[in-house]
Amino acid sequence: MAVYFYKLWKLLKEKGITQKDLTAMTGISTSTIFQMKRDEYVSLNVLDRIARALLCDFNDIMTNIPKPKEWISEWKYIISLESSRELVFNSYQEYVRENDLSVSDVLEITTLSLNTLKKFLRGENLSQRSYYKMLRLGKDFEDLIIKKSGKPVFSFL
Repeated sequence: MAVYFYKLWKLLKEKGITQKDLTAMTGISTSTIFQMKRDEYVSLNVLDRIARALLCDFNDIMTNIPKPKEWISEWKYIISLESSRELVFNSYQEYVRENDLSVSDVLEITTLSLNTLKKFLRGENLSQRSYYKMLRLGKDFEDLIIKKSGKPVFSFL
């Protein structure tokens, strides 16, 4: 059975709660947040901690119904991260600096290998899949790329 967490992201936005706030309120890890961003399985214990922290029911944070079409971006042009290495690199540097992330933080969040991250930092191009893994840094990182490019990014987050 597929489970979708778009209701949670909408609820957090309505309440003005960031993902970082959510991890602080619940004690769940950032990797668990990223699992949920990818609509992957998380334990009932995690869901219970989130529901209790947000004073809501499971139905308010998850569903088995795919995202309604009206919530899906209708932008016609989608940036190709693979062909926009410099844009992603500049956004990455700015994001890491602003959020004071270490290399180990980036590796844990993105699940990239150290060699892949080194390759990226040396200016070499990565596979599209590796670029999408970088989007696991979160919505703020993705928004920074969108702001710099003026185009949306299709992500698996």
